[in-house]
Amino acid sequence: MANKAAAEKKEMEKAENKALVAEAIVIHAVEQQCSNALGELQARVAGIEIISQEDYSRAVNLKADIKRYYKKVEEAYKSIKDNAYKLWKEISAKETSYKAPAQQLEKKLDEGIQEFLAAQRREAERIAQQEQLKAIQAAEKEKARLLGKADKAKTEEARELLQEQAENVYVAPVLPQVATPNKLDTGKATATQRKTLEIVIVDEAAYNKAIAKMIVDGVLNPLVVNVKQSMIASYVKSSGNEEITGAKIYWSTKLAVKI
Repeated sequence: MANKAAAEKKEMEKAENKALVAEAIVIHAVEQQCSNALGELQARVAGIEIISQEDYSRAVNLKADIKRYYKKVEEAYKSIKDNAYKLWKEISAKETSYKAPAQQLEKKLDEGIQEFLAAQRREAERIAQQEQLKAIQAAEKEKARLLGKADKAKTEEARELLQEQAENVYVAPVLPQVATPNKLDTGKATATQRKTLEIVIVDEAAYNKAIAKMIVDGVLNPLVVNVKQSMIASYVKSSGNEEITGAKIYWSTKLAVKI
C-alpha cells in the first residue's frame, strides 16, 4: 500500500515536472517574441523626428502600433497568467492540506495548555484563600491579645494605647502566586502568557440598550456614532466594571510562542 502511494506520488511529480518544463518553453517563446517586437518599436521610435505632416502621420501610426503591441503582449501572457493562477491555487491547496492538520494539533495543544494554566490559577487562588484565612485568624488573635492586655492595663493611657493598637491591626491581602511564569524560555522557544479581555454579546438588544444608556450617562463619548468593542474594552479596563447587560465579559489567557 505504501509502495503504491509512493509510486503514485513519483508519477505525479514527474507529470508536474513535465508540465513545468513545457510551460517554461512557452514562456521563453513568448518572451522572445515580445522582446523582438519591442526592439523593432524602439528602433522605429528612435529614428523618428517629427518636423513635417508626414512625420506626424508616422508618429500617430507608431502610437497605434504600440497599442497593438500592448494587446499582443497581454494576449501572449494571458494563458501563462491563467496557468500560473491555476498552479498557484493548486500549490496553495497543497500548502493548506499540510498546514490544516498541524493547526488542529496546535489547537489540541492550546486546549491542554489552557486547561493546565486554569488549573494552576485555581490552585494558586485556593492556596491564597487559605493563607488569607490564616492571616485573618492571626490578626483576630493578635487583636484579642491586645484587647485582653488593655482590659488589664493599670493606667488609662496604657489602655487607650493598646486599644488603638488593636484597632490598627492590619491584614495584608494575600495574592495568588501562580507557579507557571508569565514568560518561559525553553531554549528552543519563548512562551509568553497574555491576558485578553473577551467581550461576547449574548443579547444584542439588551447590549445596545446598555450602550445607549452609557452614552446618555456620559460614560461613553456621545459624538461617537459606531461604538466599537475596543472602546468598551478600554472602559472595562479603566473602570474595573466587568458587568454590561447583554454581554459576557471575562479575561482569558492566551499563549504566544516565539521561535
